Amino acid sequence: MFKQNKSSYVEAIAKSRTVILMDATGSMASLLTNAKNAVKTMFERANEIIDKTKKGATFDVQFVAYRNYNAPEDALLMSSSWENSAMNLFTFMDTVTPDWGWGPEAVEVGFWHVNEEIRKDPLKGVSQVILIADQPPNSDSDVNYKRADRGESYWSGTRFSKPVYCNTELRKMIDKKVKVHAFYVADAAKSAFQDIAKRSGGECEYLDLNSNPAGAANILTNMV
Repeated sequence: MFKQNKSSYVEAIAKSRTVILMDATGSMASLLTNAKNAVKTMFERANEIIDKTKKGATFDVQFVAYRNYNAPEDALLMSSSWENSAMNLFTFMDTVTPDWGWGPEAVEVGFWHVNEEIRKDPLKGVSQVILIADQPPNSDSDVNYKRADRGESYWSGTRFSKPVYCNTELRKMIDKKVKVHAFYVADAAKSAFQDIAKRSGGECEYLDLNSNPAGAANILTNMV
Protein backbone atom coordinates (compact mmCIF):
# COMPACT_ATOMS: atom_id res chain seq x y z
CA MET A 1 0.00 0.00 0.00
CA PHE A 2 3.01 2.28 -0.35
CA LYS A 3 2.00 4.45 -3.34
CA GLN A 4 -1.74 4.82 -3.01
CA ASN A 5 -3.31 8.25 -2.71
CA LYS A 6 -5.10 9.07 0.52
CA SER A 7 -8.54 8.13 -0.80
CA SER A 8 -7.37 4.72 -1.97
CA TYR A 9 -5.38 4.32 1.22
CA VAL A 10 -8.46 4.86 3.37
CA GLU A 11 -10.59 2.51 1.28
CA ALA A 12 -7.90 -0.14 1.71
CA ILE A 13 -7.46 0.19 5.45
CA ALA A 14 -11.24 0.28 5.92
CA LYS A 15 -11.18 -3.40 5.01
CA SER A 16 -7.95 -4.23 6.81
CA ARG A 17 -7.41 -6.49 9.82
CA THR A 18 -3.79 -6.27 10.84
CA VAL A 19 -2.03 -8.36 13.47
CA ILE A 20 0.98 -6.65 15.07
CA LEU A 21 3.14 -9.59 16.18
CA MET A 22 5.93 -8.54 18.52
CA ASP A 23 8.76 -10.28 20.33
CA ALA A 24 8.38 -9.38 24.02
CA THR A 25 11.33 -11.34 25.39
CA GLY A 26 14.08 -10.08 27.66
CA SER A 27 16.47 -9.34 24.79
CA MET A 28 13.99 -6.74 23.53
CA ALA A 29 14.18 -4.83 26.84
CA SER A 30 15.92 -1.77 25.39
CA LEU A 31 13.75 -1.75 22.27
CA LEU A 32 10.28 -2.81 23.35
CA THR A 33 9.14 0.62 24.56
CA ASN A 34 10.25 2.25 21.31
CA ALA A 35 8.62 -0.53 19.30
CA LYS A 36 5.31 -0.05 21.11
CA ASN A 37 5.57 3.72 20.66
CA ALA A 38 6.10 3.25 16.92
CA VAL A 39 2.97 1.09 16.75
CA LYS A 40 1.01 3.70 18.71
CA THR A 41 2.15 6.45 16.32
CA MET A 42 1.20 4.27 13.35
CA PHE A 43 -2.29 3.76 14.76
CA GLU A 44 -2.79 7.46 15.49
CA ARG A 45 -1.59 8.58 12.05
CA ALA A 46 -3.82 6.10 10.26
CA ASN A 47 -6.79 7.36 12.26
CA GLU A 48 -5.90 10.97 11.40
CA ILE A 49 -5.97 10.12 7.70
CA ILE A 50 -9.36 8.46 8.13
CA ASP A 51 -10.76 11.46 10.01
CA LYS A 52 -9.63 13.90 7.31
CA THR A 53 -11.39 11.97 4.57
CA LYS A 54 -14.74 12.12 6.45
CA LYS A 55 -15.70 8.72 5.07
CA GLY A 56 -16.20 7.07 8.43
CA ALA A 57 -13.75 4.33 7.53
CA THR A 58 -12.30 2.13 10.24
CA PHE A 59 -9.64 -0.54 10.46
CA ASP A 60 -8.96 -3.20 13.06
CA VAL A 61 -5.66 -3.99 14.73
CA GLN A 62 -4.77 -6.78 17.13
CA PHE A 63 -1.56 -6.58 19.16
CA VAL A 64 0.07 -9.94 19.92
CA ALA A 65 3.19 -10.51 22.03
CA TYR A 66 5.09 -13.80 22.05
CA ARG A 67 8.00 -15.14 24.08
CA ASN A 68 9.37 -18.70 24.38
CA TYR A 69 8.72 -22.05 26.02
CA ASN A 70 10.53 -21.25 29.25
CA ALA A 71 7.61 -18.87 29.90
CA PRO A 72 4.35 -20.11 31.42
CA GLU A 73 1.37 -20.51 29.11
CA ASP A 74 -0.19 -17.12 29.83
CA ALA A 75 3.10 -15.33 29.10
CA LEU A 76 4.09 -17.38 26.05
CA LEU A 77 1.42 -15.61 24.00
CA MET A 78 -0.57 -12.50 24.93
CA SER A 79 -3.11 -10.89 22.61
CA SER A 80 -5.48 -7.95 22.65
CA SER A 81 -8.95 -8.07 21.21
CA TRP A 82 -9.48 -6.62 17.75
CA GLU A 83 -9.46 -2.86 18.20
CA ASN A 84 -10.16 0.32 16.29
CA SER A 85 -10.03 2.27 19.54
CA ALA A 86 -6.63 3.73 20.33
CA MET A 87 -7.35 3.86 24.07
CA ASN A 88 -8.26 0.18 24.30
CA LEU A 89 -5.31 -0.95 22.19
CA PHE A 90 -2.80 1.20 24.05
CA THR A 91 -4.10 0.09 27.44
CA PHE A 92 -3.38 -3.52 26.51
CA MET A 93 0.01 -2.71 25.01
CA ASP A 94 1.08 -1.02 28.23
CA THR A 95 0.64 -4.32 30.09
CA VAL A 96 3.28 -6.03 27.91
CA THR A 97 6.77 -5.97 29.39
CA PRO A 98 9.98 -7.76 28.31
CA ASP A 99 10.53 -11.11 29.98
CA TRP A 100 11.66 -14.68 29.36
CA GLY A 101 13.22 -15.64 26.02
CA TRP A 102 15.60 -18.36 24.84
CA GLY A 103 17.68 -17.62 21.72
CA PRO A 104 15.50 -18.03 18.62
CA GLU A 105 11.99 -17.24 19.83
CA ALA A 106 8.48 -18.66 19.44
CA VAL A 107 7.43 -16.86 16.26
CA GLU A 108 5.63 -20.08 15.36
CA VAL A 109 3.21 -19.58 18.25
CA GLY A 110 2.37 -16.13 16.90
CA PHE A 111 1.74 -17.56 13.43
CA TRP A 112 -0.42 -20.30 14.97
CA HIS A 113 -2.45 -17.59 16.68
CA VAL A 114 -3.01 -15.81 13.35
CA ASN A 115 -4.28 -19.05 11.83
CA GLU A 116 -6.59 -19.54 14.81
CA GLU A 117 -8.03 -16.05 14.26
CA ILE A 118 -8.70 -16.94 10.63
CA ARG A 119 -10.29 -20.23 11.63
CA LYS A 120 -12.59 -18.54 14.15
CA ASP A 121 -13.80 -15.90 11.67
CA PRO A 122 -12.98 -16.95 8.10
CA LEU A 123 -15.15 -14.23 6.56
CA LYS A 124 -13.17 -11.42 8.18
CA GLY A 125 -9.91 -13.35 8.34
CA VAL A 126 -6.60 -11.54 8.72
CA SER A 127 -5.33 -9.18 6.03
CA GLN A 128 -1.68 -9.01 7.02
CA VAL A 129 0.84 -9.47 9.80
CA ILE A 130 3.48 -6.97 10.92
CA LEU A 131 6.25 -8.92 12.66
CA ILE A 132 8.80 -7.05 14.81
CA ALA A 133 11.61 -8.93 16.56
CA ASP A 134 15.33 -9.28 17.20
CA GLN A 135 15.57 -13.07 16.89
CA PRO A 136 14.61 -15.62 14.22
CA PRO A 137 11.91 -18.26 14.77
CA ASN A 138 12.59 -21.51 16.56
CA SER A 139 13.56 -24.38 14.29
CA ASP A 140 11.47 -27.54 14.51
CA SER A 141 14.12 -29.13 16.72
CA ASP A 142 14.21 -25.99 18.89
CA VAL A 143 10.48 -26.30 19.47
CA ASN A 144 10.73 -29.93 20.58
CA TYR A 145 13.76 -29.30 22.79
CA LYS A 146 12.40 -26.17 24.46
CA ARG A 147 8.93 -27.61 25.09
CA ALA A 148 10.68 -30.39 27.00
CA ASP A 149 11.90 -27.80 29.51
CA ARG A 150 8.44 -27.65 31.12
CA GLY A 151 7.46 -31.03 29.72
CA GLU A 152 4.58 -32.23 27.59
CA SER A 153 2.65 -33.03 30.77
CA TYR A 154 2.56 -29.28 31.41
CA TRP A 155 1.71 -28.23 27.86
CA SER A 156 -0.96 -30.92 27.48
CA GLY A 157 -3.23 -28.97 29.82
CA THR A 158 -2.87 -25.71 27.90
CA ARG A 159 -3.99 -24.20 24.59
CA PHE A 160 -0.52 -25.21 23.35
CA SER A 161 -1.12 -28.92 23.87
CA LYS A 162 0.26 -29.75 20.43
CA PRO A 163 3.60 -28.45 19.15
CA VAL A 164 3.46 -26.06 16.21
CA TYR A 165 6.20 -25.26 13.72
CA CYS A 166 7.03 -22.07 11.87
CA ASN A 167 7.08 -23.37 8.31
CA THR A 168 3.83 -25.28 8.75
CA GLU A 169 2.01 -22.27 10.19
CA LEU A 170 3.50 -19.92 7.59
CA ARG A 171 2.31 -22.17 4.76
CA LYS A 172 -1.22 -22.03 6.18
CA MET A 173 -1.06 -18.24 6.21
CA ILE A 174 0.27 -18.14 2.66
CA ASP A 175 -2.60 -20.40 1.57
CA LYS A 176 -4.98 -17.78 3.02
CA LYS A 177 -3.04 -15.02 1.20
CA VAL A 178 -1.87 -13.37 4.42
CA LYS A 179 1.23 -11.28 3.85
CA VAL A 180 3.86 -11.05 6.57
CA HIS A 181 5.80 -7.79 6.70
CA ALA A 182 8.85 -8.76 8.74
CA PHE A 183 10.87 -6.08 10.50
CA TYR A 184 14.11 -7.08 12.19
CA VAL A 185 15.66 -4.89 14.87
CA ALA A 186 18.88 -6.93 15.05
CA ASP A 187 20.86 -8.74 12.37
CA ALA A 188 20.23 -12.12 14.00
CA ALA A 189 16.71 -12.12 12.56
CA LYS A 190 17.54 -10.68 9.13
CA SER A 191 17.95 -13.82 7.02
CA ALA A 192 14.94 -15.65 8.44
CA PHE A 193 12.74 -12.55 8.18
CA GLN A 194 13.76 -11.97 4.57
CA ASP A 195 12.69 -15.53 3.79
CA ILE A 196 9.35 -15.16 5.63
CA ALA A 197 8.53 -11.92 3.83
CA LYS A 198 9.56 -13.23 0.42
CA ARG A 199 7.52 -16.40 0.73
CA SER A 200 4.39 -14.58 1.88
CA GLY A 201 4.65 -11.64 -0.53
CA GLY A 202 5.40 -9.16 2.24
CA GLU A 203 8.14 -6.61 2.84
CA CYS A 204 11.26 -7.00 4.97
CA GLU A 205 13.24 -4.10 6.36
CA TYR A 206 15.48 -3.10 9.23
CA LEU A 207 13.53 -1.11 11.81
CA ASP A 208 15.78 1.44 13.50
CA LEU A 209 13.96 1.97 16.78
CA ASN A 210 16.77 3.68 18.66
CA SER A 211 18.31 6.32 16.39
CA ASN A 212 15.33 6.88 14.09
CA PRO A 213 12.05 6.13 15.92
CA ALA A 214 10.11 8.62 13.76
CA GLY A 215 11.28 6.86 10.62
CA ALA A 216 10.30 3.51 12.11
CA ALA A 217 6.80 4.83 12.78
CA ASN A 218 6.54 6.07 9.19
CA ILE A 219 7.53 2.66 7.85
CA LEU A 220 4.87 0.93 9.93
CA THR A 221 2.20 3.47 8.95
CA ASN A 222 2.85 2.71 5.29
CA MET A 223 2.17 -0.96 5.96
CA VAL A 224 -1.28 -0.61 7.50
